[in-house]
Amino acid sequence: MLYNPNRKRTKITKPKFMTMPHLIEWLRTKPADETYSYSSIHTCLIAQYLKAHGRWLVSVGGDSYHCNKWSPLGWVIHRQLPNGFSKVALDFSYKGNTFGAALKRAEAWIGSHS
Repeated sequence: MLYNPNRKRTKITKPKFMTMPHLIEWLRTKPADETYSYSSIHTCLIAQYLKAHGRWLVSVGGDSYHCNKWSPLGWVIHRQLPNGFSKVALDFSYKGNTFGAALKRAEAWIGSHS
């Protein structure tokens, strides 16, 4: 019998959008040595993350972001960034911001907040 309603299905859970585990999952898909500009409100790490997940007209500030979820002509949302996102995006060493270094900061942040 191909269909058995009594068979238990394994539920695959994915991290929720705009959470640190979800950001880490996305960072793992990026080349570790690729750089990004922290100071660009349209192409920084968080803006790229939002665009990769279907957000339009993205702009990111130090502690908040604006974007449009449905279309370029639809409604715009304004939200606070989740805890830790700004700290992950900014490399205080001034050696350059890379996705690999951001991934290490995100994993360290998760480790210190578990």
